[in-house]
Amino acid sequence: MLKDEDPPELRKALEWLVRLNDDRAPPDLERRFQAWLAASARNRAAWDEANALWAGMDPVKAEFDTLRRRDRAISRRRLIGGLAGLAVAGAGGWHVSRPWFRADHVTDAGEVRDIALADGSLVNLGSRSALSVDLGPERRLVRLLRGEGFFAVAPDPRPFAVRALGGEVAALGTRFNVCLQGGRVDVAVAEHAVSLKLPGLPAVELGQGWQSSYGRDYIAPPVQAEPDSIGAWRQGRMIFRNTPLGEVLAEIARWRGGSISAWGSGVAAVPVTAIFDTNAPDAALETIVQTLDLRMVDLPGGITLIRGG
Repeated sequence: MLKDEDPPELRKALEWLVRLNDDRAPPDLERRFQAWLAASARNRAAWDEANALWAGMDPVKAEFDTLRRRDRAISRRRLIGGLAGLAVAGAGGWHVSRPWFRADHVTDAGEVRDIALADGSLVNLGSRSALSVDLGPERRLVRLLRGEGFFAVAPDPRPFAVRALGGEVAALGTRFNVCLQGGRVDVAVAEHAVSLKLPGLPAVELGQGWQSSYGRDYIAPPVQAEPDSIGAWRQGRMIFRNTPLGEVLAEIARWRGGSISAWGSGVAAVPVTAIFDTNAPDAALETIVQTLDLRMVDLPGGITLIRGG
């Protein structure tokens, strides 16, 4: 469920998600939504965060339709709260539905897609990912709704940016990787530079061979990236260096499908250093279980639990 301390803009953004996808929506709803979206940077950030919150699951639309059929007079507060509860309970397991999330490009678990944008830019879209594209007359904007993409930006007078989780990765004539995982966005630069921008914080520039991450209210200090790790998934590799097991399992789940969670005290924090094949996520999971002496429990609905031995 949504908590009282959640920003009011996020609550409003979730309400817009529900209303815009209601087949009984009034004709002027889109105009009013666009006016709300343009009213402030906080609204735009909340809209991106709302999309990211929902973009991890595909039962949401079905549940939305079920609730509507069951009670046509159901209140928006109940509907938003109930679906938000589903989001918290099921985050990490499900793929995006294009009509529901307004994504232009979507990939399923294990699928990688090459996308040529109208401006000549190229996007390698990773497994279980979704993005929308807005190539306007004054700027080029791509919204990464979930997952991962490697961007090769074509020269153009219009600025190019990737928006994810309320922040922007502004290209400075470059090739770079952006990964949205949970409440964090990881950015690594393979060529030239980018500028990380978050409302209310100073911009941070990342040069070639450097990486950083950001969340709702922070941008981490840049650190040097291992050259072979930037966009390694494009060569079929998942590379982890002292990465907490919880993050490793989330990445494997993007390629395997379903949801994988670490259970037990300290299990999610166990550091993992390994290289796995993106085409063999089950083998990666089995290696982790055996090497770390853990137990794997498969539950209905594509849910897998990794527990201490």
